[in-house]
Amino acid sequence: MTALLSLKFHYNQLSGEYSERRAISKELRLILNQRRLNVQCHFTF
Repeated sequence: MTALLSLKFHYNQLSGEYSERRAISKELRLILNQRRLNVQCHFTF
């Protein structure tokens, strides 16, 4: 039981770091997309 818990803890740590990195990359992608949209808007007006 304790081995399972420690395994789960390590998995949660790893998946937490992974999801954090994914969230950061998603935010960066959103910012880049917004900039691209802004540039397109400037060109249309």
